[in-house]
Amino acid sequence: MAPPKSPEITAEEPVDLPPLSPSTLNPKIVNHDVPMVKGYSWIPEHEIDTRPKHNANLADHLSLDPKTYIQALNSPDGEEWIKAINVELKNMAKHQVWSPTEETNHIKPLSTTWVFKRKTGENGNLSKFKARLCVWGFHQKEGVEYNEVFSLAGCLSSLRLLLTLCHINRFPIEQMDVRCAFLNRMPEEVLHIFRPSGYTDHPEANVFVLNKSLYGLKQSPRCWHQVLKRTLTTIGLSPCYTDPCLYYSQNRNQPLWLFVHVVDLIFGGTWNSLFKEKIKSFFEMEDLGAIKYALGIRITQSKESICLIQDKFIKQILLEFSIEKAKAPPSPLPSNYKELRTLTLKPPKQPPFNFRRAVGLLQYLVQCTRPNLSFATSFISQFLESPCEPHYQALIHTLKYISGMKHFSLKLGQNHLNHLKSEIVGFTDSDWGGGTEKKSFSGSLIYFHGALGWRAYKKKVVALSSTEAEYNAMTESTQDLAWMKQIVQEAIGITCTCTLHSDNQTAISIASNPIYHHGTQHIEFCLHFIRNHLKNKLVRLKYLPTADMLADLLTKNLSITKTLPHLKKILSNPKLTTIGVPMRMTMFRAYLNPTTYPVVLENHPVLLLLSLILPGSLLSLLFPFGDQD
Repeated sequence: MAPPKSPEITAEEPVDLPPLSPSTLNPKIVNHDVPMVKGYSWIPEHEIDTRPKHNANLADHLSLDPKTYIQALNSPDGEEWIKAINVELKNMAKHQVWSPTEETNHIKPLSTTWVFKRKTGENGNLSKFKARLCVWGFHQKEGVEYNEVFSLAGCLSSLRLLLTLCHINRFPIEQMDVRCAFLNRMPEEVLHIFRPSGYTDHPEANVFVLNKSLYGLKQSPRCWHQVLKRTLTTIGLSPCYTDPCLYYSQNRNQPLWLFVHVVDLIFGGTWNSLFKEKIKSFFEMEDLGAIKYALGIRITQSKESICLIQDKFIKQILLEFSIEKAKAPPSPLPSNYKELRTLTLKPPKQPPFNFRRAVGLLQYLVQCTRPNLSFATSFISQFLESPCEPHYQALIHTLKYISGMKHFSLKLGQNHLNHLKSEIVGFTDSDWGGGTEKKSFSGSLIYFHGALGWRAYKKKVVALSSTEAEYNAMTESTQDLAWMKQIVQEAIGITCTCTLHSDNQTAISIASNPIYHHGTQHIEFCLHFIRNHLKNKLVRLKYLPTADMLADLLTKNLSITKTLPHLKKILSNPKLTTIGVPMRMTMFRAYLNPTTYPVVLENHPVLLLLSLILPGSLLSLLFPFGDQD
């Protein structure tokens, strides 16, 4: 028996929406919107969500995106979804994505599904309704329906480098979006699909052969990247070897840099207008103008620097976990965080929230704009397997901490830490035995007119001394420094110098003078990578006191009094009015420290006035807040 045809959809005429069918409410009941073929099992068009619902984002409750085609038609915004579906189907017809074909026993069609999403702008307001037709690529058979699937993804460090280079050269930065990107190339394999829901042309056919790649196919991202790479090369751009998603102009006298994130193009240089004309001759583009919002990051520019802000993302996190009104503690982790390493408690039977999801949200925040949360996030990630109640409490502590920093931004395009315009500065540090099983935590931060890259990680082996831990961290940081040096030299076409700072003089001596010592004789040969770079003068080592070591943010749970001097160098100046009361009072106490004195006073003239009237001894009695590291 032939399945019922999907109703014809028109955006101009009103549509009588049918009542909700049981198939949209019960995942065990088959959704008959899509044709079935004898001999094939059908899985309903239903997305499984294992996230606890009681802590879901409030915005999800107010405007829950439909999961199925029927739900979209029956939703209060049904007419908007119908318009979005028609737009997508018109794009399919324009690009001749499929053609009807006869149904035979040798054909094994793939199912399709509609994905609906309300798109928001930089201010969090609704911008448009988006409907996308996707193939169930997880049903594809390797070696038959797909072969190569690898596709590149741009590194965030490369994006920060592009923004930095454009800002220090005063080049305009713009953004474009490729429409229907995956529909620009024919797949190498012969693939078939069932009739999509809502498609009414060719009523005699139930199976269609794909003429172009479609969203959801395993090979689609790879096909698109190959087309885009050939096009950009034709226009006059070359990909960097160290990150092929970062392109530079083949003509060094007319620089232009471009960063690719799937279908988003971010670029800046001396010939932006010409580039836009050329790229529009190959693809259908959407010109978004000067960059303001990309990858969930709000981007603002001034004469002094370019800032990356994720305040909206932080607000969504706080709202999801119902701590939007919580007071911010003065440190990322609780003061007794080291006790979490030895806990043997059982996980709670009913977890208060999704632990992995919360850590994942923090990790994205760390990767984009928050290097000061690297250690806390890396430390908590040790307990993903079976977190117990204290681990949940520590995670909530970290989430509350970011509530006091939601208006902080990552600053790029600065010069005060770079003695030479083409100098790349690295900072390395290690916390000996700071992780579980007495393994060390190491941190690395790369600075080039701003913090471009950072990471905090736990070593896989146990170091026998603090010197060994620092030496191992220096080797890892040298690798990061070498990668950044290569990509910067490719992008700007000039040789760069590299300087690595460490606060351990013994480790510096071991790297600079390869003497035999019983305490270092067991160090693996690969860890002496740094010696070769020193010998070839590819990197220089310098001692830096711990008080000035930026990498301390990545290896220790620093209190606000010790964090402020470091934050001033990589983040925007803190605003006391946006920070919780406990943190404000701790920052008030911080001004007694000569190191943090100018950092706090320049942001609050009232403190400057009080410091001139009241003696320091009296203030220390009024505000006895100590460090919590």
